[in-house]
Amino acid sequence: LISALLLLLIVSLPAFLRSRPTVRAEISQPSGLLSSGTGSLTVVIPSFNSGKNGVTTALEVFDALQHEVNQLHIIAVSDGSTDESVALLDQLSRPWFTHVKLENNVGKGAALREGFSRARTDLTAFIDADGDIPPKLLLPMYQVFNSENADVVFGSKWHPDSELSVTIFRRTVSRFHHLLQLLLFKLNIDDTQVGIKMYRTQSLREVLPILRESGFSLDLELFISLSAYGHKKFVEMPVEIVRKGSSTISFRNIATTLVDMLRIFWRARVSLHYDALAYASVHETQETKQ
Repeated sequence: LISALLLLLIVSLPAFLRSRPTVRAEISQPSGLLSSGTGSLTVVIPSFNSGKNGVTTALEVFDALQHEVNQLHIIAVSDGSTDESVALLDQLSRPWFTHVKLENNVGKGAALREGFSRARTDLTAFIDADGDIPPKLLLPMYQVFNSENADVVFGSKWHPDSELSVTIFRRTVSRFHHLLQLLLFKLNIDDTQVGIKMYRTQSLREVLPILRESGFSLDLELFISLSAYGHKKFVEMPVEIVRKGSSTISFRNIATTLVDMLRIFWRARVSLHYDALAYASVHETQETKQ
């Protein structure tokens, strides 16, 4: 074990010494004067045993956006669910809705990747199915995305206008996660893990082939891979969180997240997986144009 740790330290040292600018998120201050935009939007809803909440979330997403988005499509991805949510989502037969059923539980990240791969609109967003985050928040995110020409708009618990009650333990864990992001990835984003985000679909298509995470750390991997491709305008927005179930924070989840971060660090800073593939993709595109 000691030898393995020493070897890891030796091969990781150049990654820490390699100079790299810090990527910072911008803080958005939403106003009532924002335009709604005229584009199209797909909203992906990853669902695992969400019960009635999955259908409720899909309907509330449609209600919040139907009058503001020219072309709206909602994709619910059942991640190996075994409860009533599968049948309930099947019954939601609407022209704007698609239900994708994964046979096995492969993780939220894998479910999101499946949903993202089916998006054919200008923008793609996702929101968790559990109902903790009000779908109405997608509308100001859509407005800010259009007005600020963002690459990613994301909800953050630590935005000064966010409305939620956070325990000292959860706050401590989140701050520790943020410090690790800065140390390992030069990524100065207060909160990468809230379950509501919006992306440019073309950018997602660029990075989908290089994404590897299947769990909750896909959110972090997306920020890192998009940065490697030069998409760095990340805009932070406030959220409301009304906890309907038990907290997902546990020591086991914390340990899993740390392992995920180390795995992503190896790909991002040691093997340069994301940078190398982004470089190859850009040059291949340039050669095709020539």
